Amino acid sequence: MSNEIISRCGSPCNLCLIYRPNVEKEDRRAEVCATWNKLGAGKYDPAKVICDGCHPEGEGKVCFSKGHCTAAPA
Repeated sequence: MSNEIISRCGSPCNLCLIYRPNVEKEDRRAEVCATWNKLGAGKYDPAKVICDGCHPEGEGKVCFSKGHCTAAPA
């Protein structure tokens, strides 16, 4: 059995480059934000782009895009 978590957007969290456990292993948020910014998806700051999954619990936990979990500013 896999430890894969599928988010509401359909992406597996274990492969997401902004999912906090992945960022803690290898922070590639600057690459992600550069691509999103180049595509005109918004103005993303790598220091602020992080996600704890669709149903984060606890103080300081973040759902990157509340309500629909897509690459849109929260």
